[in-house]
Amino acid sequence: MASVLHRKHCWNLGRGEIIVRNFVKLLVASTFMGTLGVAGAANAGLSNVVFEYTYDPYLTGPQQLILNGSTVIDASYMGWYDQNGAHSANNPDYLAGTCGSSDACFGNDINYNDFFVFDLSNITFPITSATLSLFNPSAPPAPGPGFLSIKPLTYTNWDVTSTIRDVIADQSTATDIYTDLGSGIEYGSVVVTSADNGAQVLVDLNSDALLALNEATGGLFAIGGSVTSPVPTEAPEPLTLSLIGGGLAGIAAARRRKNKA
Repeated sequence: MASVLHRKHCWNLGRGEIIVRNFVKLLVASTFMGTLGVAGAANAGLSNVVFEYTYDPYLTGPQQLILNGSTVIDASYMGWYDQNGAHSANNPDYLAGTCGSSDACFGNDINYNDFFVFDLSNITFPITSATLSLFNPSAPPAPGPGFLSIKPLTYTNWDVTSTIRDVIADQSTATDIYTDLGSGIEYGSVVVTSADNGAQVLVDLNSDALLALNEATGGLFAIGGSVTSPVPTEAPEPLTLSLIGGGLAGIAAARRRKNKA
């Protein structure tokens, strides 16, 4: 019955209106597919990464946990896991996100999550506020910037349920740790842009993080990090928008002619 009504509705339209309407449908569909194709081609091999080149000699700033606004603790361990679960205990680099193969990241188009471990053995007071302060290199002197993306990225910190001994050890296929570092209980987030290259990126940690920090006093505390922003897409070209607008205007004109008839 629905198909019959649809056919009857089409016959009530003027032939010119049907042609214009079909043209607009085709144009919108092709524009959508073309946009996906262009965006995919434009973003292929490009990075959405923060904290790249965080190793000597480019790591010229600290990785710190600031407690109650004044107590500063340097990270005891830091590093990354790639999406295949690989980690080198001797590599302090703490990049997070996708390191592309077609830009200054010189990567392999896979994703990375990072981690930091802090020693709270000397903390004997209640922790009421905490900020993660992470250095993000610039280019130069680094071969590429610490932040590299065509749009701002959200860097998010998470709880770590894996044992710290396993997190800091050499790994080759520990995809469970990679996943752990980028999921679970959120501890805080910050939007990172190119303005943060050569600067400290500050993440104010939330109440869940404060609870975990107070529970960890007297020992070690680990925190994971990941880039959680979606991959950007591109808007239709102005010419395409004008064609669609012209097509809609054609439908309106066809209806006016039909009403006059």
